[in-house]
Amino acid sequence: MANPKKGEIQLNVEIPKVVKKQLYIEAIEQEISAKKLIVKYLKKGLKEDYAKRKDKGLGF
Repeated sequence: MANPKKGEIQLNVEIPKVVKKQLYIEAIEQEISAKKLIVKYLKKGLKEDYAKRKDKGLGF
């Protein structure tokens, strides 16, 4: 995505081949695209990280 639309961000993520293969398998099982699954896991990780930081009083 060379020119993101307003309100969108571009994110480049390095994923090891083993993890990538597992994500594709899981995406097929859930009948969703691999990109949607990756975004789902990124959001989950960000929420967990935010909760940990909030509990420690660090904030952003």
